[in-house]
Amino acid sequence: RYAIFAYYPYPNNEIENVIEVSGADVEHTPYLTYTLPTDPEDMIDIMTASAIDMDYSSSQGGIVNLAFKHRLSAIDVQMLNLNDPYLTGEDKLPVYIKVTNMNIKFENLRYNTAKLYIDNTIPGHSDEFTTDGPVEQEYTLFTALTEHIPPVETGANVTYVTSGNPLIVIPQKEFLNGTLSFNYQYLIKNTDGTYSNKTSELKTNDEGGYKGEGENGYIERIIEFNISRDLLPGRRYTLLLTFTRNATTIDILKDGDWDDHRSEITFE
Repeated sequence: RYAIFAYYPYPNNEIENVIEVSGADVEHTPYLTYTLPTDPEDMIDIMTASAIDMDYSSSQGGIVNLAFKHRLSAIDVQMLNLNDPYLTGEDKLPVYIKVTNMNIKFENLRYNTAKLYIDNTIPGHSDEFTTDGPVEQEYTLFTALTEHIPPVETGANVTYVTSGNPLIVIPQKEFLNGTLSFNYQYLIKNTDGTYSNKTSELKTNDEGGYKGEGENGYIERIIEFNISRDLLPGRRYTLLLTFTRNATTIDILKDGDWDDHRSEITFE
């Protein structure tokens, strides 16, 4: 009979400082020790799988199916543009939004180190999370969003723009507070495919008020958010940043399962 334990990714020179694998002398199930890095580029999507008390079956060619599960939590940001058209009548043009320098800052991360048992269903081998916390940590999501956010009307088929790869964080307990900071512009798409910055000209109310233009033609904005739930392993949380005229809001858009992945391993 066999017991198979698998994990991803395999430690190499690039990630050996943030993930450690237990020795071969560990009883019952091996474990991974992971320390949350300060650079999002170094964050790791840890997945594990196990098959216990397996018999070799020649009829199946020695193939064992392993269902890999995400062991950490993912947080990403999606953006929605509900701004009104620029100008009126036949001359009205769609208003796009350009976003740069987006940072997310967590004010009270409770855990930044995890001990993850590859098979955490074995009694006495539940995952362990520790920290010196609560700790404050800021991450850069991106410096320049490559895709401009197109406008949509309320009730229409919604177009979301995602802010790149998600943050992979250690599951957290209780409330998670923080801020989302970013710069943005209002843009008009010209007939030749180029964009013109209309940040200082765009009307923000029916009385003809105008939005002031920030430094270098950008508006700077910092929004507070609160994730009033636990961040659970294997789940993905999406914050929705909505632009509506001169207002920006942020809400939880989605809290759902992080799809599992499957892999096949063949015995020799």
